[in-house]
Amino acid sequence: MLEDGRAQPPAAQTDIVPGPTARILAALHEDTFQLWVLKDSPLRGFANLRGARIALAQSGGQFQSFIRVAEQFRPAAGISSFIGSYDEDADKAFANGRADAIFRVRALGKPSIQRLVQSGRVRFLPIEHAAAMKIKHPACAPAAISEGVYLPFDRRDSIDATRLVKGK
Repeated sequence: MLEDGRAQPPAAQTDIVPGPTARILAALHEDTFQLWVLKDSPLRGFANLRGARIALAQSGGQFQSFIRVAEQFRPAAGISSFIGSYDEDADKAFANGRADAIFRVRALGKPSIQRLVQSGRVRFLPIEHAAAMKIKHPACAPAAISEGVYLPFDRRDSIDATRLVKGK
């Protein structure tokens, strides 16, 4: 069907479960699950998010990815609220202290995240058991992010890596 023009090659995000007949043809870029909290936050890991306010719109692939990670820890029912209708709104809510954490599924080096990190007010929060997620979700793989990814070039001497998950 592709050869005679009766079908078009489909495209889908890799953090969305595509269905039983889907096959990956190519990865255009890798998205990384990134979880941030304010520097002085008492939160130390994903499992501590019970009762937390998460800066994340409640629709789309990022939200579905968050729920997938939450299922690994079983805190989904205990998260009190999600703040923001879209990324920019959620970013503002986090910056203004109306959210305890912010979750993003983005390629590394995203300018909006870089601005947040360069403010000096945030830190990575680890997503523990990332390797175990691959059992249920083959598109997920553990990843390490150097803090230097988001720092200005003259400050990229840090190699303090945090465990996170990425969609291939």
